[in-house]
Amino acid sequence: MNVSLRKEFIVLIAGPMFQFVGYYILINLSFFNNYIEMITSIHYAIIFFNMLPIYPLDGGKLLNIVFNYYFNFNRSFKYIIYISYFIVIVISIYYFK
Repeated sequence: MNVSLRKEFIVLIAGPMFQFVGYYILINLSFFNNYIEMITSIHYAIIFFNMLPIYPLDGGKLLNIVFNYYFNFNRSFKYIIYISYFIVIVISIYYFK
């Protein structure tokens, strides 16, 4: 809570960056040549899911950092929770119809 937004942003971006580094290492190892298509689809699924604007995920935290530049902490957190609920409801309606 008492960390600057810049430091929080750097830590937040480290997760997806490590995902890209790990993906690059896996596809360049000869042991995994038969599984490159599966590794690629899993990699993109993890990145897509992680960057959804739902609060506990990295996409939600990134959106919260952006909102913190424009609003105070309480208002930005309230907005991000509303957006998270909206995204979860839309995804639920889409997949369970």
